[in-house]
Amino acid sequence: MCCRERYAAAGDRGAVAVLFAIIFTFLLIPLIAGTIDITRVRLAAEDLQDDLNTAAVSAATTYGTSTSLSQAQSAGVRTMLLNQWSVTTSNITNATAATSRSCPAVKISYTTTVPMVFAKAFGVPSISITRSAYGIYHDWTLSNSYYNSTNTDCNASVTNKAATGTFQNGEVEIIDPK
Repeated sequence: MCCRERYAAAGDRGAVAVLFAIIFTFLLIPLIAGTIDITRVRLAAEDLQDDLNTAAVSAATTYGTSTSLSQAQSAGVRTMLLNQWSVTTSNITNATAATSRSCPAVKISYTTTVPMVFAKAFGVPSISITRSAYGIYHDWTLSNSYYNSTNTDCNASVTNKAATGTFQNGEVEIIDPK
């Protein structure tokens, strides 16, 4: 009886290899491929957000010191072009009213498309991502249309300095609503 059980088990020895091949082909390879595509999208979104934050600082600083939206738009566009994004001045808007404060603020938004590598096989050739950033210029010493001698309305909003409102003159607050 011992030999018979051993003989039956020897006939099943190739089943593990076949099962592994099926699992590897239909489960692990698509998972790895999906992970690569998702990682590419996340990295592109992070790069875009970082560059939008930088452009928002540039645009808000220019807007706060010159009070010219067109100059602020040009500064933001220059920054984005340096980082290889093809934005236009229409991507940068006046956001002073949107921040519920009287300090000069700009909003910069951009949408890009990330081509997929492996998801094309499943009918997903690309994914669009949209990001935006607000830049708020803090300066209580300016005497322009945004400020007056009693203005204390231009304080911190939702960033890590919100609790104390310790923005210095000329400092730019960045808000990236994700």
